[in-house]
Amino acid sequence: MAILFALCAALSNALGSIFQRLGIEEAGLVEGRGFLRGLLARPIWIGGLLTMAGGFVFQAIALHLGAVGVVQPLLLAELPFVILILVVWFSQAHARGDLVAVFGAAAGLAGLLGTMQPTDGTRVPTDGRWLVVIGGGLVVEVLCVLVALRGSPSWRALILGTGAAIGFSMVASLTKPVTQVLATSPGHIAATWQTWALAVIGGGSFVVMQRAFESGPFSISQGGLILVNPVASIGIGALLFGCEVKTGVARVLLGLIEAAVLIGCLVVVLRSPLVAETHENSATHHLLGTGRIARYRAVRSRDRRSERAS
Repeated sequence: MAILFALCAALSNALGSIFQRLGIEEAGLVEGRGFLRGLLARPIWIGGLLTMAGGFVFQAIALHLGAVGVVQPLLLAELPFVILILVVWFSQAHARGDLVAVFGAAAGLAGLLGTMQPTDGTRVPTDGRWLVVIGGGLVVEVLCVLVALRGSPSWRALILGTGAAIGFSMVASLTKPVTQVLATSPGHIAATWQTWALAVIGGGSFVVMQRAFESGPFSISQGGLILVNPVASIGIGALLFGCEVKTGVARVLLGLIEAAVLIGCLVVVLRSPLVAETHENSATHHLLGTGRIARYRAVRSRDRRSERAS
């Protein structure tokens, strides 16, 4: 069940990121509005926000049921889901290699999880261990934000996406104890410091992610978000909860091959025009007005005008 909920979270995140990027594109076309006001005025951005909130609920359930080392890598499925959505819903032209890379990434991820078989750690972290791990993660995230104040759009999108990914990996580690309290003593949820830390770090990382989307190419920000998050989550899970993976010469060699297949396929997906070009800051690469979603929105707009006229 943890795997199913993790995949539902990945799908929700894929939909949410596309909807939020569309909202950012729409907001950029409106003159005389601030960045935040422009986003709040776009229903599709609000829809993306709610969709990602649903994804967090799915992720929280998955983390409650399964190991951090299993759930977080499965969130890599977000990128293949993005490709499939762009092809099916936005009618974007694609090469055969794009879909091959999507399924290759899925196969590499499944094989890697099957080979390593990460376990849920049994260690109960002390407050001191929490302080060191979370404090260190926050320092790295803040440094990413400061470093991204200057540089090219691609550089800023990459660094901000990486910072947001580190923040979300901390959120995943905090979600585990919060869901345990919610399941056993829901009345004490507000008295648990992890709840407030989750809210603050999650909110801050969400803002950093929005800036990553706005700063540069979608493919670069998504690359930082999707590739860094599971690696950081596994490391944090090992430090906090003592999560382990099965080892041995044969397993390690096979795992390295599967990891290489996974990373190679994800790089191909990230370099695909479906991801690398359709979200660039250029009017010719906007998704607005393309595919089935554009036709659906056009029909809805026409129906609303007809209702107002009548």
